[in-house]
Amino acid sequence: DLIASDGTLSMRQLGAPANVIEDVGRLKLVSPNYADMERGNDGLFRMEDGSVAPASANVKVMSGMLEGSNVNAVEEMVDMISLQRHYTNEGNFDRFLISLSEANDAV
Repeated sequence: DLIASDGTLSMRQLGAPANVIEDVGRLKLVSPNYADMERGNDGLFRMEDGSVAPASANVKVMSGMLEGSNVNAVEEMVDMISLQRHYTNEGNFDRFLISLSEANDAV
């Protein structure tokens, strides 16, 4: 199975000879102005005015490239642990204040 730089999808049918590859589809490659796009509730990006972005011959698919995440997993884990510790400390402090109040009431 292959994806060409122009977005053409090709594959070899089950049982077909190795040299028989046929085109089965094509990705629509676009290059919209990012300012004209919005993110939907489903996480997909669309044109703000509801139109469809036109295909662009200048856009190419590159083999071997990986899209990077916009989330730093280590940083997020450290932040989560820090928030959990803060929450625990607040709970401990609240229990300490309650015990002081109860001790003061007993006097």
